[in-house]
Amino acid sequence: MPYGGPGRSRRRRGSPEPTVPMQGKVPPHTRERANAIADALGVSLGLYLEALIDRDQLDEHGRPVWAAEAGLLRNEADPPLPGVEPLVA
Repeated sequence: MPYGGPGRSRRRRGSPEPTVPMQGKVPPHTRERANAIADALGVSLGLYLEALIDRDQLDEHGRPVWAAEAGLLRNEADPPLPGVEPLVA
């Protein structure tokens, strides 16, 4: 079902923690894929995105470990992001 179409309802979140809006622009096919995956899981798009972000493994600079492969790394001299703690295995 298309995003926001008839029958699409808000799905119950797993936590009583308050939520806030988050927005970003992506190509239509990316939004369709994310919504299809959330629908297949039976969760909201927000809960799906939250789960993805919570599972990101970070390097010592607070960046996802997959960022180098994706070509998203900034200059190595840049300091770690404030408030982002790396996961140490």
